[in-house]
Amino acid sequence: MVDEIERMEFKMNRNMYLNPTTGKVSIRPVVKGTYRIYNEVGRAIATGDISEFLNLNDYPSGMYMLILNIDSEYQYFKIIKQ
Repeated sequence: MVDEIERMEFKMNRNMYLNPTTGKVSIRPVVKGTYRIYNEVGRAIATGDISEFLNLNDYPSGMYMLILNIDSEYQYFKIIKQ
């Protein structure tokens, strides 16, 4: 199952549809930038360039924070993994 963050426009309103997820999160449209994912205790568990899919399958159920950085603009999303 793939859950989606829809139409991420960093200087306009955002629509996000991803919670809860079972492991895979889709970001559309794919934009140039980086991401960082933090676990419940604030430890960075994943970083990289933004791509169409972020895979959380290797991580336990819980709450995560996804931070996207595009052109020095930050967007924060709470992800709940089942």
